[in-house]
Amino acid sequence: MPTPRKSAHHRHNRQDSTSRASFRFFRTDMNTFNSAISFANPALAQSSRPTALRADTKKGADTLNNTLERIKQLIAHLDQRFQEIGSITVVIAGLSKRSNLLALNAAIEAARAGEVGRGFSIVADEMRKLSENSASAAADISKKLDSVLQESKESVCKVESAERESAMHAASLIAARDAARLEQRFLRIAVAEAGIKHFICGCKQAGITPRREDIDALMAESLRANPDLLAFSCGCEPNGLDGRDAEYVNKGAGHDKTGRYVPYWHRGNGTLTQEALANYDVPGENDYYEIPRKTQRDTLMEPYLYPVGGQEVLMTSLMQPILVQGKFIGVIGADYALSQLHDELERDKPFGHGERLILSNLATYVTHPDASQQGKPALDLPKEAIAAIHAGKSYHFIDKDQIAFVFHPLNIGGDTPWSMLIKFDLLKTISQ
Repeated sequence: MPTPRKSAHHRHNRQDSTSRASFRFFRTDMNTFNSAISFANPALAQSSRPTALRADTKKGADTLNNTLERIKQLIAHLDQRFQEIGSITVVIAGLSKRSNLLALNAAIEAARAGEVGRGFSIVADEMRKLSENSASAAADISKKLDSVLQESKESVCKVESAERESAMHAASLIAARDAARLEQRFLRIAVAEAGIKHFICGCKQAGITPRREDIDALMAESLRANPDLLAFSCGCEPNGLDGRDAEYVNKGAGHDKTGRYVPYWHRGNGTLTQEALANYDVPGENDYYEIPRKTQRDTLMEPYLYPVGGQEVLMTSLMQPILVQGKFIGVIGADYALSQLHDELERDKPFGHGERLILSNLATYVTHPDASQQGKPALDLPKEAIAAIHAGKSYHFIDKDQIAFVFHPLNIGGDTPWSMLIKFDLLKTISQ
């Protein structure tokens, strides 16, 4: 019996040594993680820029709108004056016509009077010429007024077009600001996620077996530090983490009957809870695992349903493959509940009445004012808009009801850009 005891003591020493080395790597990797945070801070510090952009945008838009409104009022005032001048030319034309008739009657009477009426005939002829000149002048004035009125109408159209362009430009700035805010939030999440991944990779590459307890502690602390995040997950290949799956079969909340390291830390019930990943080996339900495994690239998942704390939650996930010397050993994931995004976007409406929406790369509604549309394809959008979303490009259009749609690319993980959509009533916005 001494031999097993010695073996157990030796195994205990070896595990204790590994634990200490793993802890040293834990601290080292936390320093790396903190350095990554510091490196990301310049980008994160730009969070004040959207606020400044918002103030500058509002000030510039107010100034432009006031100027355009004054121009419209000036043109309307000129139109009124042109109409008054036009009414005067009508009076002049009427007087000219009556003078011409009087001159004609005078000429007839002068002809009847013969030699006696010759002087009166000369006066009648001058009256006729004066009448004709007055009529010609009135016609010229009327023609010029028509031209000026036409130019005035064109100016009004140009001002109204400028108002529309101003509203669309303001919406573009709002979309860019909101996209920047969301990108910064997901950048923080990606950095936290990368910290967990690099701890595992650092240990493995140094020939040190990472302890499952250490990874659990790091995941729990990362989730605690990101209160707007739903969950962190880790899913490893069979014996891919430490080769000890057999020892962890159904052991603890983060393991299942396979013994694989598949912890899922979440706050679905309001408190930090650990359970085992679900459906990671079920075809058709394990895209969050299979896509990064096959592509070996960071992946931003399309909206999908996943059981959290016994309830189906519509979410998206930023998944990162864990690669050690080019070999795939598992995934790290961060989950975001779409209901939380929806609630945040609904708090502040663009122009006081508009809507903010987020669409995935495949033009699926990530958020929508109608909660029943979340997770469903945007069948109400034209194909040009869908193509722009997929390509990660800005786009805008105005529908037949004068509802404006302004899209701005949203890069929050992976190589599949999403889109921020600002939707608003254009005429209502201009009238305000």
